[in-house]
Amino acid sequence: DHGESLGDFSVHYAAYSLAYGQKVTDKLALGVTGKMIDAKIADVSAKAYAADAGAMYEASEKLTLSVTANNLGSKLTFTNQGDSLPTAFHLGAAYQPLHGLKSTVEGVYSKTGLLSGRIGVEWNPIQMISLRSGYKTETTKGLSPLAGLTVGMGLHLFGQEFAYAWLPYGNLGDTQY
Repeated sequence: DHGESLGDFSVHYAAYSLAYGQKVTDKLALGVTGKMIDAKIADVSAKAYAADAGAMYEASEKLTLSVTANNLGSKLTFTNQGDSLPTAFHLGAAYQPLHGLKSTVEGVYSKTGLLSGRIGVEWNPIQMISLRSGYKTETTKGLSPLAGLTVGMGLHLFGQEFAYAWLPYGNLGDTQY
């Protein structure tokens, strides 16, 4: 029969992290993040522990290079089934050809074997506003090429940034952050 209730259940997912970064030299900075992931579906729960590590190197006044390793750690295990966290390695560069204009490029290798790329540009027409656009290849598989587009902006007030981003996912709809 249609419309027959099978009951209710609750879902909980949380990730707690603690990060530390330090400039080691005038040009090199290192960082590490420790995190705990806690999930619960109905009456079954799981925990996982992971770390991220990264380095950023200022090659010149206009060029910055970076490398990160993300989600290195344990599996998220519900009952007997353990799922690996999405481990990935990122290699990126940011180039600022003009004051107020920055371009970025990033390569991502996932432990699953997926190799993807991302590009982006940020323009600050005035100090308090950042306009951003980018493209990422990992979201386009099985969707239209438009699914890789991202557009956003940042508003810088009182030493804080309030940011907004729009990401279309083709027939799956849009995501807004």
